[in-house]
Amino acid sequence: MDSVKKREIRNIIDYFNKTGPIWKSSASFHYGHIHLEKRKRRKEIPNDWTLKDYNNLILKVMNDRENDIHIYVMNDFFQEYFVFDDGKWMVIVGENKIMETCMFRKSTSSYLRRENGYTYLGRVREVFE
Repeated sequence: MDSVKKREIRNIIDYFNKTGPIWKSSASFHYGHIHLEKRKRRKEIPNDWTLKDYNNLILKVMNDRENDIHIYVMNDFFQEYFVFDDGKWMVIVGENKIMETCMFRKSTSSYLRRENGYTYLGRVREVFE
C-alpha cells in the first residue's frame, strides 16, 4: 500500500475514533438512522440497536488490524471510497471522511471484485506500520 493511501486511511480511522462515524445528513434526513433501520428490517442487527451500537460496529470493523481494505473507484465518482471488510461486514467511507454505508454480506469476496470497481489495498495493520 502506498504511503499516501496509508496516511489518508489512517487519518480517517483516527478521525472516526475521535468523533464517531460521520454520516451524510440534510435538513430532513440523517442517513445513519436510515441505514440503521434498513439493517434492522433485514434482521442483520438486533432490533433494539441504537445508532451508537451501529456506529460501534463500524468502528470495530475499521479498527480490527486483520481486516482488509479496498479502494472503490468508478469513472463517474467525484471521490474515492475506502472499504473496510471483515468478511461479513463492509464499511464504506469517502475520502471526505463521510460514511457512505455499512452493509452485511454473507460473503464479501464475491462483491469486492475488480470488475465492480474495487481494488485490494492491504490489511488495516499495514496502515499503522
